[in-house]
Amino acid sequence: MTLGEINEKKVNLLYNATDIELFSNKIDSEEKDNLKRTLGFSKEDIILIYTGRLCEEKGVLELLNAFIKQHRKNVKLLLVGSVSFGETTSDKYTDRVNTIVEKYSDRIKATGYVTYEEIYKYYAIADIQVIPSIWEEPFGLVAIEGMCQGLPIICTNSGGMAEVVDDSCAIIIDKEQIESQLSEAIEKLVNNSKLRIKLGENSKKRILLHKEYSYEEFYKKFIELIQ
Repeated sequence: MTLGEINEKKVNLLYNATDIELFSNKIDSEEKDNLKRTLGFSKEDIILIYTGRLCEEKGVLELLNAFIKQHRKNVKLLLVGSVSFGETTSDKYTDRVNTIVEKYSDRIKATGYVTYEEIYKYYAIADIQVIPSIWEEPFGLVAIEGMCQGLPIICTNSGGMAEVVDDSCAIIIDKEQIESQLSEAIEKLVNNSKLRIKLGENSKKRILLHKEYSYEEFYKKFIELIQ
């Protein structure tokens, strides 16, 4: 069998990897409460987290539009990231994002750029991770990061995401109907704590099973492939 003009037998798969140990780190209840308070959240809030670039292909505006349709006061959305992989900047798209964030500042918070070494703390205070990509996501490292913390996931059926998560740990929605299905998925997880716990536990189990997502296993397999 061939893939186009490429012989399938000559192709090897090497998954992207991340610092599994770093993103599995926990923070104690006092640090959680302090971080929540700094962000303007309370102990009782249910926090949805988005991490990544604030850009069109990531579906951030679609997420915001879906989120503001629900009206529970104790459900909050946290956006962690900026327009680029570095210091916070802005463009026309992020200006539109920031307009909505400011309008709903009692329910939505945006951190701007956060360093790689600190992001795990924000996952640690979250209850649900949302990955609303509307392009063909190449892989989905942020999903692995959230799964390290045992987060239930809402994501679109885009690109490589299907190889990272399955319906045991995520609600997978159609990116062609993203806003309506995001709203439904958010309501479903917000209103069902048992489902959140079940999907979150399966997220953690999936990471433990897929050791190839760790830097150590990545390097081992890379060396094997080039020898």
